[in-house]
Amino acid sequence: MKHIVLNGADMTTRADAYAQIWRVLDCPEGCGANLDALWDVLTTTCAHLTLQNPAPMLNALGSYGCRMLSVFFKAVEETETFHFSVEA
Repeated sequence: MKHIVLNGADMTTRADAYAQIWRVLDCPEGCGANLDALWDVLTTTCAHLTLQNPAPMLNALGSYGCRMLSVFFKAVEETETFHFSVEA
């Protein structure tokens, strides 16, 4: 299983967050920048994704950042091939 690291300090806008996620997951161009697209990608991904330094992302994105984290954690519950952790 591939281990992927995201840096929350580089995810302070929605566009930056999705750009980093799509880049590290090797998604094709044209992936939507929304929670539904994130769900679709995560539930078909075979990887362990770690979000490091989440505070800047959560501070900048507010409730949207919380909803984004929720999608990551829910994807873990739905599939055995995707794992997610957070490192402060």
